[in-house]
Amino acid sequence: GTETNPMISFIRQLANSVEFKRLIPLPEAKIKRREHEEYVLRFFAYKDNYLNFDKSVRDFLDEYLSNMEATFDDNKKSEYSRIFFDMLNFVDKNFPNGFRKSPGSTVVSRIRFEATAVGSALALATQPNLRDVPSIDTNWAYDEPFLGMMRSDASNSRPKVKARIEHVTNKLLEVTA
Repeated sequence: GTETNPMISFIRQLANSVEFKRLIPLPEAKIKRREHEEYVLRFFAYKDNYLNFDKSVRDFLDEYLSNMEATFDDNKKSEYSRIFFDMLNFVDKNFPNGFRKSPGSTVVSRIRFEATAVGSALALATQPNLRDVPSIDTNWAYDEPFLGMMRSDASNSRPKVKARIEHVTNKLLEVTA
């Protein structure tokens, strides 16, 4: 079952990291439902495979996990760990509210997390020296049209997922263009 999947224990480890919990505040009920782990899984699944997202989120995530189980080894573990913490540091440094919608937000919405995290990771993969840019303007993350993309929560269609993620990636890549 899932408990023996090395990718699952890796995800659990990242989800329990101090950095992640600080940047992703969630209500106690959601923490109990392992929502932090769900966010981490979604990050990797969308980062690796969002262009092939065309089914229910659950099936998409389950399929990703079973595919990863076969190939997940120590090399992947250290690579994925680096990608994850690079992304967290980048968001922490460059987005004034981190993954939150506003400074006072006590929760982080799933779709804001997905778009910001995956978009940032893809931008960093394309343009690694983005991490050295001293200050990046991310005011667009708290403004239209991005806010509108965040409101269309009901729709987890592939075009919506793709649009949100690529909006973030493209905005970040404009910095070094």
